[in-house]
Amino acid sequence: MGFIKISFICAFMVALSAVLLQKYSPSTVDTFLSDPTVQQLTIKCSTFLNGVGEKLKTNVYPMWLKVQPVLAPYVKVVNKQLSNIFGVVDDEAKGTSSKPIVDEESNAKGKEHESQPEKVFSVEELKNYDGKPGSKGLYLAFLGQVFDVKKGEKFYGPGGGYEFFAGRDASRAFVTGNFDGEGLTDDIAGMSDQDYLGIKTWIDFYHSDYKYVGKVEGRYYTASGEATPYQKDAERWIADAKKNKDKADEQYKIFPPCNTEWNQDRGTRVWCTKK
Repeated sequence: MGFIKISFICAFMVALSAVLLQKYSPSTVDTFLSDPTVQQLTIKCSTFLNGVGEKLKTNVYPMWLKVQPVLAPYVKVVNKQLSNIFGVVDDEAKGTSSKPIVDEESNAKGKEHESQPEKVFSVEELKNYDGKPGSKGLYLAFLGQVFDVKKGEKFYGPGGGYEFFAGRDASRAFVTGNFDGEGLTDDIAGMSDQDYLGIKTWIDFYHSDYKYVGKVEGRYYTASGEATPYQKDAERWIADAKKNKDKADEQYKIFPPCNTEWNQDRGTRVWCTKK
């Protein structure tokens, strides 16, 4: 799908969300915004628009000069509405501590659970929380962190469009869209910077919208809930992706866009915007 086309689709989503907020009841709006399809498409829109901009600037610079004026307004609108409407923001990754990768607001919301002993699930135990009849609940894990997604049962529960996320950690699939077989894995090694920024957005989203209930023993945490070397690597990958994006943005400020013009009488003319 062409980037101009998806830009218009993303802008339409934002406009639709704004209309819902003005015309319908809060419960109707909540139902719309809690749909995983809407959430995923919204994040993909933001990631895609920003990613296209970076790719064009570095690989197809002449084309970037032509499409930047068209693309920029959509990037600005989508990112603003993501923050105001969907509550998902690409916040800066924090350090490499053993704490979950979340922003300050998510940490504040999690303080209510500090007095409670944190549960560490085994992989097999987590499978008992798939929402099926007789199960213990409806949980999913992301980056080794477990969330109660009962309020999203129609999406994550049996028969839901995202039931394959229940009772497991399939972090990688959230940004790759590969929901079959080996694609449903918690291994996020070797991904692109754009994917890692998407991962950060998802973990912040779950801390913001769902109840955090513990950790799962395995790739990210030990049986006692301590961070593994892999978890610290994951934090570093995400932090590096953010640093790389910031560096690219800074380079763009140092080397502003230039324009060229040619006609038969005057020949070629080149001019650049001010730094």
